[in-house]
Amino acid sequence: MLVLVHLKVLAQLDTLNYIKQFEMNKNLYLNQPFSKLLHEMNQLPPKILYTQRSGCNYATQFYFSGSIKSNYKITIIWDNISFYKNEVINRLNELYELNNDVSKEYQKYYIKSLKAENNGEFFVTHFRSKLIDEDTEPYIYILQNLNKTIFVNKSFSDFYCWLRPLKIIKSKNISTSKGYVSKTVFLIINPYDKRKKVKLLIEWDLSFLKKEIKKLGKSFNNKKRNVYISKIIKNIEVLNPEN
Repeated sequence: MLVLVHLKVLAQLDTLNYIKQFEMNKNLYLNQPFSKLLHEMNQLPPKILYTQRSGCNYATQFYFSGSIKSNYKITIIWDNISFYKNEVINRLNELYELNNDVSKEYQKYYIKSLKAENNGEFFVTHFRSKLIDEDTEPYIYILQNLNKTIFVNKSFSDFYCWLRPLKIIKSKNISTSKGYVSKTVFLIINPYDKRKKVKLLIEWDLSFLKKEIKKLGKSFNNKKRNVYISKIIKNIEVLNPEN
């Protein structure tokens, strides 16, 4: 009996050392597709996973024993920019075996952060955007809730996620004489009452060519959003809705 306990302890230590090496070398995997990390986990690949919303990103807990009762896991937060074309990751809020189909789906996602845990309990923290209703005035909502310092020097993707209860329907670029966009005005509405609206003026850290986005028209569709999504914000100004 003592021999079995001893072997179990050794196996646990081996698993802990195994997953810790990936955290110690995480700079090799950050901003890289999961396929790179998974390829190097060939000695002991994860067996099950659980994915859920975590703020404006998605987080996945990977377990190496086939049971969430095991405290040995790696938690990865994914770069949210990866998901804007498909909007969401599939297979949310349920435990899944990391089989070939699931593995193929996750390999393309990019890693934002990585943490190995030897005492990490299974957690569920479903994220919901702050709710609004048909009476919500976007102008008042943004004035009361926007802390723009959080988004300055950050990508538009973070701000876009925060804004999600509201809806951008149009954008108008302010160009320099050389055809570069330095600022953009976004028209934002309450999706439950389109008469309620506000305009935001965003100044970009780096100007970009107007032709990069001109051909996409004024309406704010997914293709246009994907052009802005990685642009860095320099400043945000809330404009009077009457302007």
